[in-house]
Amino acid sequence: MPEDTTDDLEAAERARGYTLPLHRVLAAEDPEVLRAYEGMMQALYLRDRRLDGATKELIYVAVLIGLGASEEHIRAHMEKAQREGAAPEEILQAVELLMPAAGVARASVGFEIWRKVFG
Repeated sequence: MPEDTTDDLEAAERARGYTLPLHRVLAAEDPEVLRAYEGMMQALYLRDRRLDGATKELIYVAVLIGLGASEEHIRAHMEKAQREGAAPEEILQAVELLMPAAGVARASVGFEIWRKVFG
């Protein structure tokens, strides 16, 4: 690592309850960008604002599935949605809403990940 970024990565883990490859790569290769990214995420996502944590996570689940994000990323937000108070059935409903909006093919990916996490 170009500099000791253990604290940056640990802070990201504490703030979210998970880390993803993007956090680990940025910590190792471009810690300045990781710190900037974390600042943006604090302002937009992690800090309490009008939407509660479960609602934010349901939105993230749907958007990530619709965009074709990695299974690891989608799974992390499904698990966090549950930790924030969303029932598995509510997470499933968020996935179901993708069928008319994003198509059955995208929603099917979400159903498979949901089954792995909650089934």
